[in-house]
Amino acid sequence: MPAPRLRRLLARALELTAILALAVLGVVYAMSRASSTGFLVEIEDNQVAVLVDNRTGEARVDDTPGYHALIPWLQDAYWLDKSPVEYTMTGDTWVNFNLVPKLVVRASDGSTFWFDTLKIQYAIRPEDAWKVIRDAGAEYSWHQGAMDAFARSVLRDEFGRHTAEEITRAEVLRDATLRAKERLAKGLAARGLVVNEILTSKPAFPNEFESIVQRRRVADREIETSVQQLDQLRASRDDRMAKLKRDKELAETLARDELTKALAKSRRDAERARADTITAYQAKIRAGDARRAELLSLADSSVEKYSKEAEGFRARADALAAQGQLAVRKTLIENLAKTEIVLEPFESKEARAMRAGGN
Repeated sequence: MPAPRLRRLLARALELTAILALAVLGVVYAMSRASSTGFLVEIEDNQVAVLVDNRTGEARVDDTPGYHALIPWLQDAYWLDKSPVEYTMTGDTWVNFNLVPKLVVRASDGSTFWFDTLKIQYAIRPEDAWKVIRDAGAEYSWHQGAMDAFARSVLRDEFGRHTAEEITRAEVLRDATLRAKERLAKGLAARGLVVNEILTSKPAFPNEFESIVQRRRVADREIETSVQQLDQLRASRDDRMAKLKRDKELAETLARDELTKALAKSRRDAERARADTITAYQAKIRAGDARRAELLSLADSSVEKYSKEAEGFRARADALAAQGQLAVRKTLIENLAKTEIVLEPFESKEARAMRAGGN
C-alpha cells in the first residue's frame, strides 16, 4: 500500500476515535447533569445516606463519612441529618415545628396543670433511614411535624392519670415521664425515629388551685397547732406517769445492769473453772499416757523374759522326753536324796492324853 494512502487511513481512524471519545464524554456529561447526585456522593459526620439502586429497587443505608461512587440514573442517593433534634413545648404561641405552645394537662381529679417548659430530644435511627425518607422525605424534612402526631396526646394521657397533688411528687412525675417515653418510642419506631430523653419543669397550677393549696397549708398549720396544744394538755396529766415510768425504767435498768454484771462474773468463773478442769484433765491424760507407755514397755520386757524362760522349759521338757523313764527315776532319786525322814517312838492316844494332862 502506498505511504500517502496509509497516512490518510491513519488520520481518518484517529479522527473517528476522537469523535467517538467526544461522543462518550458528552453522553457521560449529559447523564451527570441529568442525575440528581452525579458520580460521587459525599457523606458528612452528621449525615446518613440512603443509596437506592433504580434497577432493583434495593436501598442501602450508609453513614460512613467520605465519598461514595454512583452510576448516574441507575443509582440515586438521599441524605438525612442524623443530629438529635429538640422538640420544645413552651410559651403560648407556635413558632416552628419544634417550638410549640406549652403542654396543658387535665388531671384525674378534674383540675388543670401545665409545664412551663417540656423538652423531647429525638433523632433518627440510622439503620431505619429508609423509613424516614419514605415517610417524610430526605434532608431535614423529618424535623417537621414528626413529633406533633404523638407527643401532646401521649404526654396528656400519661400525666393525666394522676391527680394534681400526686403529680407534684418527684417519683410520680418520673414514672409518668418514663411511661410517656416508652409510648412515644413505640409510636415513632415505625417512622424510623427514636426518643432519647424527655425533660420537664415542675408542674404549674392556676391561681385558684394555688389559693386552695395555700388555704390547705394554713389549715394544716392550725391543725398542727391544735395537736401541739392537745399534746401539752396530755403532758400536764401524764408528767407524773412519765416520771414514775422513768423511775421504774431506771430501777429496771439498774437491776438489769447488776444482773448482767453477776451473769458476766458467773460466766467468767465458769470459764475459768472449765479451763482449770480441762487443764487437769489433760494433765491426767498425759500422766495416763506416760504410765501406759511405761506399762507397755514393762509388759514387752516381761513377755521377752518369759518367752525366753518358756523356751528354756520347752528345751528341758524336750530333753526329758527324749530320756523317757530314766529321767523320771533320776528325778525321784534326786528328790528322795533331799528328803529328811524323822523316826519317833510309837505312843498311843491315851498316853499322849495323859502326858498332856500332866503337863
